[in-house]
Amino acid sequence: MPKPPLYRSRATQVALHLRERILANEWPRGLPSERGLEQELGVGRRTVRAALRQLEGEGVLLPGGERRKSQIPPPEATAPTRRRQTARQVGFLLLSRPSALNRSNLLMVDALRRFLARRKVELCLHDLGPAPKQGVLPYFRRLYRQHSYEAWLLSGSNRELQAWCEAERLPVILASAAFPGIGLPGVELGFERTCHHAVGQMVRAGHRHLAFLLPELPANIAPGDRASRAGFLEGVAGFGHLGASGRVELFSREPTSLPRLIDRLLARRPRPTAWLIRKPYFITVLVRLLQLGIRIPEEVSLVCRDSDDFFPDLPIAPSCYVAPPEGKARLLGSLAMRLLGGERLPPICHTVLPEWEPGQTLGKPPRGAVQCS
Repeated sequence: MPKPPLYRSRATQVALHLRERILANEWPRGLPSERGLEQELGVGRRTVRAALRQLEGEGVLLPGGERRKSQIPPPEATAPTRRRQTARQVGFLLLSRPSALNRSNLLMVDALRRFLARRKVELCLHDLGPAPKQGVLPYFRRLYRQHSYEAWLLSGSNRELQAWCEAERLPVILASAAFPGIGLPGVELGFERTCHHAVGQMVRAGHRHLAFLLPELPANIAPGDRASRAGFLEGVAGFGHLGASGRVELFSREPTSLPRLIDRLLARRPRPTAWLIRKPYFITVLVRLLQLGIRIPEEVSLVCRDSDDFFPDLPIAPSCYVAPPEGKARLLGSLAMRLLGGERLPPICHTVLPEWEPGQTLGKPPRGAVQCS
């Protein structure tokens, strides 16, 4: 007999949730209206209707227009359903919709799904959905009440959500960096060591004047950027005996802010000859420099802190860092299995180090700049 798929659609997840509440006799006089279910579950009308049609086909519900009465099947029919409900499940809250994930994150999620499936555990994906309107924390609270997952993985989280999960002692694992002062287990990319390493690569290529271009974001967002900044500045200080200097250059979300910063850096004397940039701004910087007739890397060298799906299509291969999706998936999966085994995880954030790709955008500084001794 073929095994049921472990990767289920949202409509199927809603159907599983409704079936559990129907079998618990939560609505003895009939289900709420489709609109009521839509508002309570935070999903679209199409998803609700697809879930209800699925339950009608299984004999759990009797058709009844927009308002349906629950029908409890006989014991012999409900036994297989109850067996499926006892399967272990792990919830995964994504920062964005699965269709909007880049290739690296998609590969990581797929590797994690396969890692857990081999251990008979289902990975149930949830995107933020309407969270921008109601807030991430209220949205996750609703998800947590609706689903009885034995563990949760969070990639879409802010300080408020992380602090609440810590205070409530929830079985949560962070799939991104934790904010300062938050004691939750997790797996993060080693941005601090990555940026420290990037400084070393630029200095060894002969560069003395460095710049790190970062977006100026609220303190509640992107703890990885703070780690990146610290690693960059530590790297510059570590190579100070060779005459290395560097500054973190911030730009706002205003569309003209980054181009203006690029122009200022090019006009500065001495000009920073090697720039560290994070995605998705790397391509913007690259295009702007090419528009101005700046040769790369002959006049300015560029290093990207991350990798991007668009990089293979560029005429010049970026010097960048590539995060191995399998490594992060294994760490997340192993921590999830420890939670499922009843273990209380220590508040340690494990680090996955991206791999250095030399590329073609990092070269020697232009003639006349200070060279390495």
